[in-house]
Amino acid sequence: MIQLKASCILNVPLQTYGDDFTFVVNENEIKTSRLVSDLLSPKICRIHLVDPTFDKFIIKTKHFGSFSKVLDLLKFTENEVANDDINFLTEVIEILENDSIEITNIKYEELTIDNI
Repeated sequence: MIQLKASCILNVPLQTYGDDFTFVVNENEIKTSRLVSDLLSPKICRIHLVDPTFDKFIIKTKHFGSFSKVLDLLKFTENEVANDDINFLTEVIEILENDSIEITNIKYEELTIDNI
């Protein structure tokens, strides 16, 4: 039996691939590579199987935040997330249809009569 370990992706310099794909997040364009788009989104990956020329994905969310937090996931390390970003990130992850991204250890503000 022979197998290439999935961990080998950690050695790939993802930032050096050409910016041939665009995420449009709440009207802000973020250029990245097609490889990055496929890693972040199984939905985009499926589209690329049918249409290899697909190069732009539009994301509209109710909440606002920084898409760079999503791109930081490609470091394959745990990243701190501010409570203010959780709703935005949850929406984006759902739109990308990526069930491999987990948000854990969410610290909610203590509920009081004033903040409900």
